[in-house]
Amino acid sequence: MTEIKHIVVHLGRPTTAKPGGTSTYGYYKVEGSEVVMTGLDGQEVVGPNGESFRGKFGTQSGEFNEREMAARLCKKVRAALRHDVNRRPDGFSEAIVYPKGF
Repeated sequence: MTEIKHIVVHLGRPTTAKPGGTSTYGYYKVEGSEVVMTGLDGQEVVGPNGESFRGKFGTQSGEFNEREMAARLCKKVRAALRHDVNRRPDGFSEAIVYPKGF
């Protein structure tokens, strides 16, 4: 069984509204010299268009290492799934319409 690793990626700096900044986390596994983004259960993450989130890493100067590639892919997963209405909980897929006067 392949070890499932986790990573925390900082997306935004601290502000007055969010003193801790903005972060996200992800899970990945390493297959050879490739990082594969997974869920906590170890299943590979598949994007809304069927794309997988994989990336090669290396040990040479100028190449991404394992954690850098995982951070990069984590941001891509977040961006891809962020606006996918099919993955949102029930009731969150439509805009809220407020009556006039509120």
